[in-house]
Amino acid sequence: MPSSGEPVLVPAPSLPPGPRSALVIATNTYADSRLRQLRSPVKDAEDLAAVLADPAIGGFTVTQLVDQLESRIRRAIAAFLKGRQPEETVLIYLSCHGIQDPRGRLLFAATDTETEYPHASAVRATELLDELDECAASRQILILDCCFSGSFSETKGGAKGELDLARQLRGHSRGREVLTASRGFEYSYEGEPLDGGDEITGSVFTTGLVEGLRTGHADTDKNGHITVEEAYEYAFSYVQRDDTPQTPQRWLFGGEGSKIVLARSAGGRAVAPAKIPGHLVSALESSSPFVRIGAVNGVAVWLTDQDPARRVAAIRALEEVAENDIRKVAEVASSHLEQVEPPAPAVTPPSPAVSVSPSSPPAKAAAIVPVASSVPKGAAFSLDNGRRVTSIALSASGALLATGASDAIARVWDVGNRHVAHVLRGHTDWVRGVAFSPDGRLLATGSDDCDVRIWDSRTGAPVHVLHGHTEWVWAVAFHPDGVLLASGSQDADVRVWDAKAGKPVHTLQGHDDFVRAVAFSPDGRLLASCDDAGEVRLWDAAAAREVRALDGFESGVLDIAFSPDGDLVASATATGPVYLSDPATGAQVRELRGHTGEVTGLSFSSDGTLLATQGVDGTLRVWRTATGEPLRVFDGLESIDEGRCVAFSPAGNLLAAVPELKTVRFWR
Repeated sequence: MPSSGEPVLVPAPSLPPGPRSALVIATNTYADSRLRQLRSPVKDAEDLAAVLADPAIGGFTVTQLVDQLESRIRRAIAAFLKGRQPEETVLIYLSCHGIQDPRGRLLFAATDTETEYPHASAVRATELLDELDECAASRQILILDCCFSGSFSETKGGAKGELDLARQLRGHSRGREVLTASRGFEYSYEGEPLDGGDEITGSVFTTGLVEGLRTGHADTDKNGHITVEEAYEYAFSYVQRDDTPQTPQRWLFGGEGSKIVLARSAGGRAVAPAKIPGHLVSALESSSPFVRIGAVNGVAVWLTDQDPARRVAAIRALEEVAENDIRKVAEVASSHLEQVEPPAPAVTPPSPAVSVSPSSPPAKAAAIVPVASSVPKGAAFSLDNGRRVTSIALSASGALLATGASDAIARVWDVGNRHVAHVLRGHTDWVRGVAFSPDGRLLATGSDDCDVRIWDSRTGAPVHVLHGHTEWVWAVAFHPDGVLLASGSQDADVRVWDAKAGKPVHTLQGHDDFVRAVAFSPDGRLLASCDDAGEVRLWDAAAAREVRALDGFESGVLDIAFSPDGDLVASATATGPVYLSDPATGAQVRELRGHTGEVTGLSFSSDGTLLATQGVDGTLRVWRTATGEPLRVFDGLESIDEGRCVAFSPAGNLLAAVPELKTVRFWR
């Protein structure tokens, strides 16, 4: 019986306490014809801003400043750094042309910079340093991706004279790290267009920096945190592998600099399993099954230990028993493992939107969230065949996204790496409904071909094809036990299946029109279904009998969902109102009005405090469930006239929806 093993990855620890703010400045175009137009800066800024703003990676509040005048940039820097406190972390990134004056001093070019008058029209490096010195934040990061950016460390007093920036930057013994893409008098190189085309690629240095943060590969010591030094070393190696003639540089000023954490690792933290106590190891190897059962119960105590090394050791030991021991012992081990809540995935969620400031100075995050907002530019998953997304679902871990589409194909997307993991072919008509099992291992799909299919979400392999419905299957939903599966169809029937065995269990009849949606309560006791006639029925999931009906809807009900605590049922109607009802009594608790047409999809946040709704009026609305107040309205979406195309992430901090008919997008 092994008592230890190779390290395993667990979710990375939280970022160090204290506010984290970043100002990302990029200048792509220049009025002065002697300054070559650059391809990379805006892309570099967007890519870096995305990973810095991601709460699972950088956790920064990010402001972008793109293609601005010299005076605007100077004021933005001053406003950004003013009023900071010692416990804060601040980061400034510049991607632009670096200009050297005749005395070798560095300036940063803006859109209106004239090379003939650099001091009157460009941002001086010394001005930036002065602002940093005045800033009270104890952790400061400055990243320069510019031509000649390495001259930041050069000295003044002549073309290559003395400029003791080390002394100036030391300031008040605060920690500051400066990264530059190249040495003084070297160019910083942009990547070549892919495949000889016109696609814009990032600069080599920033691309390496972003890759190291996004993948977590920069975390060389595998402790779950990426320091500025580790990020620099990864980017340095990336530049060297690309064989570009530039040498990134790093300078450290102040004793705290080496401790600056830039990001969490998307790869997680490496934990070596603890050593199982010797008496338990001996007992697990006993010839008596009763002694082994006692040892299994002893090992299981570690499953709730605060030390992840002990939890990992216990899981490994119990898994081995469950797989290899006789049935009575294996069942005890399996029962303990079933109580283990799967850890949060060590993957990178899609990057949230960040603010782009074209004309006003950056400000600290506002405490009041505006009610209206345009569609943000978060991470997107797009179909490339001209077909439309008809339904979406997120796995319980948040690592996988499933989409149904009008091309008769369901797709499983790797959220962290932003690519299609599996293409599920088998249906012969639109895929209307998708749903993951609670453990994320199975995916159910319903189609206009009248079939329900079950797939292995990890491999994409088909598991079962369930026949029985005689019309389109609009919706599918798993029971919390992961065994039962419900489906609703245009034939007005609700069917319950054994998803493991692939066999029918119950057929629930009572609806008079299309069954648009089905949902199990969190405790698994109730099954809710709704139809085009405006009926919502609650069924006893085990006894297959109707418990009660919810009424009072002025039109058809197109989607339903239980709140995470099971105290509310949300019903989306064809005329716009969304109703919150008490499933125990059937009484309506609250009415949410704001949509001006069909509401085709809704989703509760993981804590139940928010409800997201989307419909044909081209808006996505987020409501406070306790009061029914609108918290936020995203407008400018395409009209979603059918399909459940909205979902909160399991952590509740990201919202997925379909702003265009072929695209799923995430934002905060």
